[in-house]
Amino acid sequence: MNYLKQIEAMWEQLRKQSAEQKIASPAHLTAQTESGALLAEMESVECLACAARSISFRPVTPCDTADAAQQLAADVRYLTEPLQLLEFDKTADVAQIRSDPPATDAQTRRYFELLVQPNEISLRRYEKTPGQPRRVIPAALTRDVVQRLATDFANAAVSPC
Repeated sequence: MNYLKQIEAMWEQLRKQSAEQKIASPAHLTAQTESGALLAEMESVECLACAARSISFRPVTPCDTADAAQQLAADVRYLTEPLQLLEFDKTADVAQIRSDPPATDAQTRRYFELLVQPNEISLRRYEKTPGQPRRVIPAALTRDVVQRLATDFANAAVSPC
């Protein structure tokens, strides 16, 4: 079964469990491709969308962090806020990409953060209020967006090393 069909099958299985209130929280959607593995942690799954706590891709072969980060910053243009490469730490070999600008209301900021490391690409949504540490919040993502992220993560992970 190909990568996107695996995602579809897992999505449907989790959707049914969620509808029957038999879903573990978080639920795990996994899919395998030749280049690596996708893992998504979801709080709920419905027909067209989910509440995802994280989506990550672990490549079989370590990826070139700088190339993958540039590719993802250019390709992932379909989230609710645009992403911008914020920082690349050559010593730690990690790139940080964030919503720019973040979503704001009153004093609360919400933003996506995409971390790119040689052995993992991960996306999370955070909320930050003044005087409080940031916290992970579920991201409302459509099925199409999850599939696009899965494809973009896999493609970026096999960028030339």
